[in-house]
Amino acid sequence: MPLPLPGVLGHEGAGIVTKIGPGVENVAVDESVPLELAGPLACGITTGAGAVLNTANPAPGESVVVYGVGAVELGAIMAAHNSAAATIIAVDLHDSRLELAQRYGATHGITSRKEDSLERIREITGGAADYAIECTGVIAVLEEAIEAVLTLE
Repeated sequence: MPLPLPGVLGHEGAGIVTKIGPGVENVAVDESVPLELAGPLACGITTGAGAVLNTANPAPGESVVVYGVGAVELGAIMAAHNSAAATIIAVDLHDSRLELAQRYGATHGITSRKEDSLERIREITGGAADYAIECTGVIAVLEEAIEAVLTLE
């Protein structure tokens, strides 16, 4: 796929414009952009939201479990909140992150270091979740996410 240059892709899209060269239009110099906040959010929010809205696309009444509560996962939680999903479960090790998740749309929070998250997911959903979003990269968490959507017989 041809890309006209200059091109800025993905994480590389974070930066501060300090000078404008000849022929550049509609760009302003602004050194006040907080990259430590904007950088992770720019990619993370759209990645998490895209996973929910473009891939899962929950139907009315369905459930979404989101493992971890970082930038990507918060994007997924906010997107699930703005979808037809009825149940949005956030799973994390830290209570403070789960409070944040619930502020941004999670209907339930599970502290995985204090309780059996798979058992709680099954209690909340009445069996299995419809979708699981796993962005931690931890193999054990990925394995649990797969189990969370499997129907028990």
